[in-house]
Amino acid sequence: MSSTDKKRNVGIFAHVDAGKTTTTEQMLYLSGHIQQLGDVNTGTTQTDSLDVERQRGISVRSAVTQFTWKDTIFQLIDTPGHIDFISEVERTLRVMDGAILIVSAVEGVQAQTEMVWQALRSLNLPTLLFVNKLDRIGANLDKVVESINKSLSNKAIPIQQSLGLEETFTDVINVIDEEDSSTKIELMEVIAEQDESLLVEYLDTGNLLKSDMEEALERMVHDSDLFPILFGASKLGIGIPELMDAAVRYLPSPKGEINAPLSGLVFKLDRDPLMGRMAYVRLYDGTMQNRDLVMNHTRGIQEKVTQIRWVEGSKTKDLGVMKAGDLAVVYGFNDVRIGDIIGSPLSVPEALKQGLRGWEVTDLIVTLVEGEHHVYHTHPLDFAVATPMGIMDGLQKTGTQLLEPLLKVRLSVPEEFGGKLMNEVIQMRGTFETPIIQDGRMELEGELPVSTSLDFPKRLASMTKGRGTLTRSFKGYKECPPEVEAERKRVGVNPLDQSKWILAARQALS
Repeated sequence: MSSTDKKRNVGIFAHVDAGKTTTTEQMLYLSGHIQQLGDVNTGTTQTDSLDVERQRGISVRSAVTQFTWKDTIFQLIDTPGHIDFISEVERTLRVMDGAILIVSAVEGVQAQTEMVWQALRSLNLPTLLFVNKLDRIGANLDKVVESINKSLSNKAIPIQQSLGLEETFTDVINVIDEEDSSTKIELMEVIAEQDESLLVEYLDTGNLLKSDMEEALERMVHDSDLFPILFGASKLGIGIPELMDAAVRYLPSPKGEINAPLSGLVFKLDRDPLMGRMAYVRLYDGTMQNRDLVMNHTRGIQEKVTQIRWVEGSKTKDLGVMKAGDLAVVYGFNDVRIGDIIGSPLSVPEALKQGLRGWEVTDLIVTLVEGEHHVYHTHPLDFAVATPMGIMDGLQKTGTQLLEPLLKVRLSVPEEFGGKLMNEVIQMRGTFETPIIQDGRMELEGELPVSTSLDFPKRLASMTKGRGTLTRSFKGYKECPPEVEAERKRVGVNPLDQSKWILAARQALS
């Protein structure tokens, strides 16, 4: 068994006031990591350590915490829930191997929920959905599940049933353990539809074995083919043990080899009044120890590790070493920046992160036709060095198509401003469906490029004298028109400069 098999790097996400920090607090408490429950309203939770977080009862920075459940070590990242801090959320996504997305049973899916979901899907992160606050007045389970299927994914499926609702809510039941229920039948059908051998078994017998369902569900969650929905009430601790069980069972362990060349990513920076700059690092491969001289591949510089610690709020613990799959704080990196790659290149992901124009490359198929090695002269690192050079050479020869991000928008203005609004949308290269006129107002749904609509909210307010409303959420990407060009300055060494790239990869660049 690998040293990473009993480890989970999990991000926890939610829209504001969905109960994310309370859920994290319950996990820490029920796992025995803390002896007393904190409260968001009194500013005593473990992961809200800044003064502004304690005063306002919201998370504004990502916080890393750790606990053990069922012999599995969880490294949990509690992310901000307010839409103003979405950039902080996006910065932490790449260091996670799985995610828990919380939705309130009262408010349902919000704009922030959709934005986070799109980010999770862009990285294909296995995700559990946790519907919280089933004890609240106004909780509507059917409506929330319907909104999840409509706004997030039709591959999201409940694997639990709730006992009661609102003030009668007392517990949750694992659907797979039930003898017979409509929810279990629905789950069996969804699983069978994704697996041909299970479909044959289900059609022949009308049933699936519990072990087969669990194995298939685990595989499908890992592949982001299904997204389990779980229920609970975090404030009461109901459903939290089952949520942690599901994270152990269905979310993947980190991949990586401790004996491979060093490869890591800086995802957060902070400052200690005595020790100086603190670099939060996720290590993908290799091992790093105190006093190691480490290459910052992005900056093309070497820096010395002075200390490696686990930092949780005001508490610190000396580690001295971190291995593949670990998250830790590294001291001594004085010139580091968020997003810097530590150690060797991250192979294909690194080559595709900046592409030819400085933007990340997506929707690429790479076929390995042939490869050779020499028994005595070839080192595994040689392939890691050569891969980005080959990828970039291929991109240069085939060319790339620039994509731009789109927003899904819903607009409502007084009817007299309808003509101006439609013209404005067209000028921004936007598209829209047939307008709906109702009660003196025009409702418009459509899509807008992010690049042309950054200042649109101000223009809308001015145009409608403050009487227009705009709702936005991330839609996806589409090809830019031929006249649109956008390039971003490359950070670090370009693999197309092969000589310099090889020197940088072997930490020999002066």
